[in-house]
Amino acid sequence: MGQTHWLTMAGDLTNAQVDTVEVSPDSVTVLKNLRVMKIRTNRAANRITYDGLPYRSYHGTVHIDCDAKQARFRQMRYFLGPLWTGEARSVEYPEGDMPPVAFRDLNPNPVARIVQAACAISTVQSR
Repeated sequence: MGQTHWLTMAGDLTNAQVDTVEVSPDSVTVLKNLRVMKIRTNRAANRITYDGLPYRSYHGTVHIDCDAKQARFRQMRYFLGPLWTGEARSVEYPEGDMPPVAFRDLNPNPVARIVQAACAISTVQSR
């Protein structure tokens, strides 16, 4: 399997004390009006997961509904340390209970740009 390429949507990957969001454009799968892609985030400070446990960074798989313009986490691997280090725990969210991609406290927040870019992929591919 090849190396994953990451595109920084917000932040600075060279500084673990900065909130950083990256997406893997080459991981996008197009399924009609749904996009599935890999994402990873480093938070500047410790955070709490949707189920109440601490984390500092994560890798995840995101489902993007292009009709609704919404992105939701399907799978996440939470790390206690910055930049995807330390003890890790994986969570698979059921289809009807996937938490929204929100990036709370990030300004500017990259969610809308990520959704727009992912949903434009089929347009770019069909030309």
